[in-house]
Amino acid sequence: GVSSAASDVYKRQKCDISIKSPFGLTERKSVNEIIMQGGIFGGLQASLQIDLLGKDCLENGKNGTNYFKNGDNYGKPIYLYKESLHIPPVSYIDDVAGFSECATTDSLVLSVKTEEFIKSKKLALSEEKCYTMHIGKNNDKCLKAKINNKVIENVTEEKYLGQYVSSDGSNEKNIDYRCDKGNGAIHQIFAILNEISLGRHFFEMAFLFRETNIINSTLSSAESWYGVNENQIEILENVDLSFLRQLLNGNMNTPKVAFYLETGRIPLRYIIISRRLNYWRHILHLDKNALVQKFYNIQKNSPVKNDWALQIKTDIEEIGLNLCEEEVKKMSKWKFKKILKDKIKAASLN
Repeated sequence: GVSSAASDVYKRQKCDISIKSPFGLTERKSVNEIIMQGGIFGGLQASLQIDLLGKDCLENGKNGTNYFKNGDNYGKPIYLYKESLHIPPVSYIDDVAGFSECATTDSLVLSVKTEEFIKSKKLALSEEKCYTMHIGKNNDKCLKAKINNKVIENVTEEKYLGQYVSSDGSNEKNIDYRCDKGNGAIHQIFAILNEISLGRHFFEMAFLFRETNIINSTLSSAESWYGVNENQIEILENVDLSFLRQLLNGNMNTPKVAFYLETGRIPLRYIIISRRLNYWRHILHLDKNALVQKFYNIQKNSPVKNDWALQIKTDIEEIGLNLCEEEVKKMSKWKFKKILKDKIKAASLN
C-alpha cells in the first residue's frame, strides 16, 4: 500500500547533516531512516504519529484504564462533553490540545500521558510553548499540571492554529486580530493598485484582491466561530466597507448599502453564513463515527446558548434555505452550492 511504500522510501533515505555554529559548519554526519520536516510526506507522517495519542487516550479512557495514580486519586486523559461524548487530545501536525475537567486529576493524567507519548517518539516538549487555560470562573481550583517537572504557565488567552482562544469564551481578541490583518491587506492592495497601471481592469483586479486578501485574511476559519454577535460582525464589515469607500472615493455620509449595490458585492455577514452552511454540509457527509459529526449531533439534540448547531438553524431561517438534513445528504456538492449561492444572493439584496 501507500503507507508501506512511503515507509520504504524513508528506510532507504540517507541524509548528511551539519550544524551551523558561530565557528562555521560542523563536520557532516550521515543519518539514516529519518523523516525530514520539509519533506513531501513529513507533515503527513507527523500528523499520523501525533494522532496516535488521541486514539490511545480515547480507547483506554473509555475502557477505564488509568494512566495516573496518586493515593486514592485516579483520572483519565479525556473529556466528557455534555456527559455523552468522549473528547480525546486533538492534534494538527505537531500541535496538541487536550481537554479535562477542572478540579480533578484528569488534567494531571493528561499532561503525564502527553509527555510520556512525546518522549516515546524521541521528541521533547518545550515548556515555553506549553500552557494551560481555565475556561470559566473559579480557576483557583485547577490543579497544577507539569511538563518536564516544571509547572505549566496558566494563560487567559493564547493563539492556536491561527485563532485566539480566550478563557472567558469571548471573540474580542480574535476579531481585533482579524481586523488588523484586514486593514493591513487594504494598505497592500492600494499600494499595488497605485503602483501598477491596470487600465480598464482596475476595478476587476481590485475586487479580486478583495476576495483573496481582505476576505480570506479576515474570515479564515470563520465557519467554525462560536457566539459571534452582531456588534462583532459590524466591526468586521467596517474593514470591508473601508476598502470599498476608498476604492469608490465615497464619504462617510454615503449609505453602506450603496457600496454593495454599486459594486454587486455581498456583505461579509452573508459570506460567513455561506461558509458556515458549506461546512455544515461537509459535516453531514462525514462518517457517522467521525468526532466532529458526533459533536454536532449532540449539540443539535441538547442545545445551549451560543452552540454552533443553533447558529446553523438561525442561518437556514435567515436565508430561507428550505432543505432538511436528509435532502442535503443526498444532494451533490455542486447542486447544494448553487442553491446556497442563489439563496445568499437573494437574502443579501433584501
